[in-house]
Amino acid sequence: MYASAGSVAERAALAKGGVQARSIEVQRAALVALEELGTDAEPAAELLSSVVLDGTYAGDVRVRAAELVRTLGGAGLESASYQALAALHEETPIVPLREAVLPLLAGTARSEDERRSVLQVLRTASNVDEVRLVHPLVLSCAS
Repeated sequence: MYASAGSVAERAALAKGGVQARSIEVQRAALVALEELGTDAEPAAELLSSVVLDGTYAGDVRVRAAELVRTLGGAGLESASYQALAALHEETPIVPLREAVLPLLAGTARSEDERRSVLQVLRTASNVDEVRLVHPLVLSCAS
């Protein structure tokens, strides 16, 4: 259906539907399709923001959705509050998701306190000890 869609709007609508499908393979394919649409995928940005925050989606799907939101210039982040993204970053054990959420978290920080918190999160994420905890194989390969 996607390949035979007549317009970009139809393709975007089909890809949005695919993101909401029950099959993880369909979700992954839909995210690839949205990525190929580039800025034409902007109508799906709000849905993608909600996917990032929804723990029922697979981790890789949430990571890719976060990356797409970022490439769309943060479009759709109106529905994702700073507090929700900060809680996600703090609570998720999925390291790639925490990394993918950092730019979104920074983009939603509005107050000075929130900006300071983001800077602290970035400092912590950049700390060598944090990297050692997260990526022990990387450090062992480097030595």
